[in-house]
Amino acid sequence: MTIDPQDSRLRRLHRIDPSILDEKKSEMQGAGVEPVSIIEYRHPTGSRVLIVCDGTHRVQAALELDLPEIEYQTGNERDVRRVARERGYNFDDLAMRAKRFEHGNYE
Repeated sequence: MTIDPQDSRLRRLHRIDPSILDEKKSEMQGAGVEPVSIIEYRHPTGSRVLIVCDGTHRVQAALELDLPEIEYQTGNERDVRRVARERGYNFDDLAMRAKRFEHGNYE
């Protein structure tokens, strides 16, 4: 499956590291890039967002390279929630604070 990296529903949970981003930009211009993992999250308001649980830097690289699409697979929400818990986070809190992908915004 593919998705446009400019899709306004895409969200990220953490910052972008510029050095990793540069590496991913180089990789994105080649073949055989692994698909990113995305889970669907429904806000209490009823809106639906797509949270990148693996591949944040690849999505940002695709966005900044103006690629029309990036491959993705559906992630496992239970695994993401478990990892968040193990790290002392509440996934719902993280999801509510997830940020949109934007050119040049790495915070």
